[in-house]
Amino acid sequence: MYISFSNVGFGNASGNLRFLRIVKLKVLLMTIELVPIGAGILALLVAAFLALWVNKQPKGTPKMQEIYSAIREGSYAYMKRQYKTIAIIALVLAVILYAVFDLGKMPLTSAAFLLGAFASLAAGWLSMEVATRANVRTLLMLLYR
Repeated sequence: MYISFSNVGFGNASGNLRFLRIVKLKVLLMTIELVPIGAGILALLVAAFLALWVNKQPKGTPKMQEIYSAIREGSYAYMKRQYKTIAIIALVLAVILYAVFDLGKMPLTSAAFLLGAFASLAAGWLSMEVATRANVRTLLMLLYR
């Protein structure tokens, strides 16, 4: 059975074949674009699973928990100081990006920059949270191994 694509503008068999190749290539490219999104979602699910698993492990002796509290307090103080500095720099850069790329238009560049900066800061904060919780549990596992 012959399918005619003459209404597309090719009108002959070689044109139809070319059209089909272009369609297949576009479908392939659309599929390839979905791979990183799927990989990112899978990575987030694995990270959430591991974080929940770490939190379910025993916290150790009272002395270990005391050391954990001190480490956590110090890491949060460091993160707060670091994030204040980064936030100021990010806002200044966002204003510069707005002035250079977005002035008089929709602020897509500066908004994307701020969204990326926020996502980066959130990832840092969450990783510090999981790491400090994992520290005391790692020590407990090593002691009772």
